[in-house]
Amino acid sequence: MQYFENHIKNAYGKIIDITESDFPDAFHKIDSILDDIRKSIRGIDSRVFSKRNDLLFAIRLVECFRIYNWIKVCLSCGSYQSIFRELRFMLDGVAQAYYIDLNHIDASLVSKLEVYKALGEMGGFIGRSLFDRIKGFQDKKKLNTLYKELSRFVHPSVEESRMWIE
Repeated sequence: MQYFENHIKNAYGKIIDITESDFPDAFHKIDSILDDIRKSIRGIDSRVFSKRNDLLFAIRLVECFRIYNWIKVCLSCGSYQSIFRELRFMLDGVAQAYYIDLNHIDASLVSKLEVYKALGEMGGFIGRSLFDRIKGFQDKKKLNTLYKELSRFVHPSVEESRMWIE
């Protein structure tokens, strides 16, 4: 373990120092987001909570905790592109899970995974086309804007790529 810690310190020490200096509240903000997710989970209706083992959405929420911890590592090491990809992945994953759970509420988890597989093979089960399919969601415009911004970093333009190359 000492070798690993020394390697990280040698390779990323300056970047970690800059990150801590430029974004002193970053980790606190991420932890606040995780606390908000925990509070939301505690506030879920008991009838829904009792079905948590059959909800793709619940699985994605648990996954969000792992991803947010990974985002802290990426942030520390200056791997911002990775952060944008992870955030976009979370938006897609949570939206997909919500869509399937909403439209197949009484289905088993195994059945929902089959639906997930089938929808994924059809295409168009990500981003704006997915968000537009979710009934009753109020903030689609805001979500689409956020997704578009994240996508710019995941699929950079020629100009953005040139900046990295130069």
